[in-house]
Amino acid sequence: MLVSVVGTVVFGIYLRGLRQQRDAVAIILEYGGTVQYDYQLAEHGEVAASAESWVPDWLLSCVGEDPFTENTT
Repeated sequence: MLVSVVGTVVFGIYLRGLRQQRDAVAIILEYGGTVQYDYQLAEHGEVAASAESWVPDWLLSCVGEDPFTENTT
């Protein structure tokens, strides 16, 4: 039971971080900014905007990019 409680707390902390990231991205985009994700970076730090995520489209449409990637800018 203790393992279950600890797992639930850790998962909750993880979800809180995802929610904060999603909200930050929404605010940045609302004010006309841009956001790049880690999979969009080329070898030398250049942005490859045409890069596609490794996550299937159906999953991205359900939960978004935030659980699978990190914002780089």
